[in-house]
Amino acid sequence: MPNTHLFGDLAYPTPDIITQLKEQGSQLMAPRKRPKGGELTDAEHYYNRLVRKFRQPIESLFNWINEKTGIQRASKVRSTDALMAHCWGKLAVAYFLLVFYY
Repeated sequence: MPNTHLFGDLAYPTPDIITQLKEQGSQLMAPRKRPKGGELTDAEHYYNRLVRKFRQPIESLFNWINEKTGIQRASKVRSTDALMAHCWGKLAVAYFLLVFYY
């Protein structure tokens, strides 16, 4: 998706991914890592805090979906089609719970 802002965690900001996103006109918003043997600047600490505030509700939603549906337990899935059916089925259950139960 070109020209978007994506929120990620510390694992995402690899040089390859950052270059690919810049070519698409997108920007990755991920916390800054502490440099080896160094410290983060005050601006980097502030940036990390802002990114965490945006990511926290998303992480909470993912955790809620996992708790209510067990979406990560797909050990019996043996094909891509079955994995898609598993995921969409679990997301449908989560949507049903969110709309009609809460």
